[in-house]
Amino acid sequence: MHAVALTLEAAGLPPSVVRADGRRVRSGYRVARDPGTPDTTAVRVEWRPATCGAAYDEPGARRRAGDTDPADQLLACARELEARGWDTQRHLDARRRRYLLVTARGAA
Repeated sequence: MHAVALTLEAAGLPPSVVRADGRRVRSGYRVARDPGTPDTTAVRVEWRPATCGAAYDEPGARRRAGDTDPADQLLACARELEARGWDTQRHLDARRRRYLLVTARGAA
């Protein structure tokens, strides 16, 4: 999990920032274990806009000025990870939010 986050950081992509009160103050990637897969080496990468709400990932959703489409940012994450030796698969969760399932190339 940490290696994926370091890879994204090295590529210049910003991590999401959440204040102590739980409010998201910066758009960016979020890396977490994926509870939906038995593969303990797989991690989930999401793009979280600062204006995160129930429909944050839907086309046309309201965003802060300067925020880009989360789907585009997630695609940028996938490109950077794949260029640095990771395998990525694109998925939708139960709420239809996009995420990447990331594994080390050749793992499985």
